[in-house]
Amino acid sequence: MTTDELLPIGSVICAGKKEIPLVISGYVAQSPENEIFDYVCFLYPRGIDKSMKAIFIDNKNIVKILHHGYKYDKFDNFAKKIIKLNQEVRNKEQ
Repeated sequence: MTTDELLPIGSVICAGKKEIPLVISGYVAQSPENEIFDYVCFLYPRGIDKSMKAIFIDNKNIVKILHHGYKYDKFDNFAKKIIKLNQEVRNKEQ
């Protein structure tokens, strides 16, 4: 992760120059090209659809947060574990 913040699943963001809305649906995602990314997303408002391809992005590509997903009371502890896992996975890649 490029920051200490992890956005909850269900967050709607814009990434890249086109600022197309995306919904976050997973963490520490591996693309078909075997690259590791912070998030796996799908186009908003369609979400996961068998005809849609997943979009892989990193925190550094997020240009706008349109909606924060739900954070339950233990989310911060969960987020720290995901950030640590992401760092471990990326270190193994190198």
